[in-house]
Amino acid sequence: MAEAGKVKPSCPEACTCIFQPVLVDKLDHGDDNAPARVYPSDDLHQRYRITTDIRPLNHLSLRTDSNGRFVYYPQSVVRDLPPTSDVTSKQYQSSAIDQLRRTDINHCNFWCRLDLVDAFGCARIHPTLMTKIATTSVDPITGKEH
Repeated sequence: MAEAGKVKPSCPEACTCIFQPVLVDKLDHGDDNAPARVYPSDDLHQRYRITTDIRPLNHLSLRTDSNGRFVYYPQSVVRDLPPTSDVTSKQYQSSAIDQLRRTDINHCNFWCRLDLVDAFGCARIHPTLMTKIATTSVDPITGKEH
């Protein structure tokens, strides 16, 4: 596809990734038996954790947008898009995370962790990618996104 002028290689620094923070209720196991959520809560730090779910980064799919440009979409968005088999079948890598994994380990010495008390998981972020990653939150009272 590169020879045909349809795509060009890009470096990890050129990728923009925006992930929403996720508030996890550790007592809610999906069986409708969790205690009621009240605010203010005395067990706030024991019951909840906040994390950034970057799993979509592992499941990006190369598609074309309405202008014919190639764009990586998360799988949740791709499910709603018509398939472009000529693009996806010739995709040279399984996901964009492969580009990050090929980055020299000597250049990957910064760890970013969003943690209240015992949040799980960390993601090693290349320093040049720090300006490309952002999070958003929603004010529960006004509904305004920050």
